[in-house]
Amino acid sequence: MYNDGAYTESYDCFKFEWYNYGRGTAESAFCHGMQQVAAGTHKHAADCGRGADAGDAGMRSLFSTALGYLQGVPDDFYGVDVAAVRRRLLVAIFEPQLIDGWRIAIDDHTPDAYPADYEYAAGLG
Repeated sequence: MYNDGAYTESYDCFKFEWYNYGRGTAESAFCHGMQQVAAGTHKHAADCGRGADAGDAGMRSLFSTALGYLQGVPDDFYGVDVAAVRRRLLVAIFEPQLIDGWRIAIDDHTPDAYPADYEYAAGLG
């Protein structure tokens, strides 16, 4: 859903999964970090047309938090190139436009969500 630009739905799914894991697990850190990625990207995208830096301060804060959570997560985690995610976040903190249109690869592909994915996300609320 993140790759579709559905950042709020993506956030909700990561949050739901984050709650399924205990503190201190790599899965928990990954889900919490990716939740912050979705929230930061949403902040940037939602405020993009309202002037320079409108949502970018919030994006920078959320990306910094995401980097903290993702710090100890393996570079390749369940097919996600976490090292590439960390690099993109670091660069986007200084050049927010580099997050525009960014898609996260899973097993070297950048998949779109299926209708069933959106149905699942809708059922979380």
